Amino acid sequence: MPTWVVQVASLGSSQAAADLEQKLRGDGFSAFVEKAEVRGKTYYRVRVGPNADRASAEQTADKLRQKQKVEPLVQRYQQ
Repeated sequence: MPTWVVQVASLGSSQAAADLEQKLRGDGFSAFVEKAEVRGKTYYRVRVGPNADRASAEQTADKLRQKQKVEPLVQRYQQ
């Protein structure tokens, strides 16, 4: 069954992604990093979740906007 995640950033540096993941975890978010290949380039997606439903993912996104001053994306997530 699909769940939902909140993508905080997509970065070109694994170190920058790891630093952001640690910062988010320190603030109480269940952050993780996923590596993705897009058109031959590697990105490190920093995400929070997963959440069981979109409404709770949207609440998490709102908290991230307030606490982290970021513009997160709510996305469907298949594990």
